[in-house]
Amino acid sequence: MVEVLDRLSSIRSPTSAIKLPKLLNGDYSTQFALKHMRKDLEIIQSESKRLRTFTVLSDLAMQLYRGAEGLGLSEMDFAAILELYRRLTEAP
Repeated sequence: MVEVLDRLSSIRSPTSAIKLPKLLNGDYSTQFALKHMRKDLEIIQSESKRLRTFTVLSDLAMQLYRGAEGLGLSEMDFAAILELYRRLTEAP
């Protein structure tokens, strides 16, 4: 996955180059808080309702970020969404 995101993907960016090493080390030090990403997604949802548009991916993202906030990750960097996946896939 690292190779795909860092070397082979067309979505490679300066942000992903900065975030990837942090994600691998579980470093969610805040650059842009998860709670602010959720707030921005709420703005997208509000505008999509106003414009009567279909926003499947932002709706899904909203559910994921709310789930992460439910785990107490609000103040961490928005990349802490990865922690939601880690916790959901841990063996009992």
